[in-house]
Amino acid sequence: MDLRFKNEYTRDLDMIKEMLTWSNFKRPVRIVVIILLAYTSILSLVGFILNPSDFVYLIFFGSVILLVLLFFFSYKKMVKITAARDKEVNGGKEIEITVSLYDDKMELEGSSGGSNELAYSSLKKVYTTKNLIIAFSKTNIMYTLKKDGFTVGTADECIAFLNGKINK
Repeated sequence: MDLRFKNEYTRDLDMIKEMLTWSNFKRPVRIVVIILLAYTSILSLVGFILNPSDFVYLIFFGSVILLVLLFFFSYKKMVKITAARDKEVNGGKEIEITVSLYDDKMELEGSSGGSNELAYSSLKKVYTTKNLIIAFSKTNIMYTLKKDGFTVGTADECIAFLNGKINK
């Protein structure tokens, strides 16, 4: 059981924002929802302009805008809650995470005392952002690694390794 990759990082506010930005706004399903909301709001506004006496279009437009605002508000709140929870379980400090990847499993350890072991067969997809590698399990749990946090191996090698394990 040889160590293939090791990734160490602090889950700070910037990382939480990038992780939740991707999760809330850049996942393929969410992109479709955002496009549909934009399309619906434009159609509603055009409908009201063409028929100003019909306020149903305006009400529908307002409802869509309210939904979008609620979407962004919940993201901002989620960032604050996640950062606060991390500090609460880690004695007021940001959580330090170590991810070790072996041939047959991935081990995660946090400075809060939590640890987890994951077989690669549990993973379904790997995504990348500017600074992160995000692996999703089949039960939609998100596992993150920081691209600049590798002490053994590199980010590009790890992405190829994980994709190879998933596609077996």
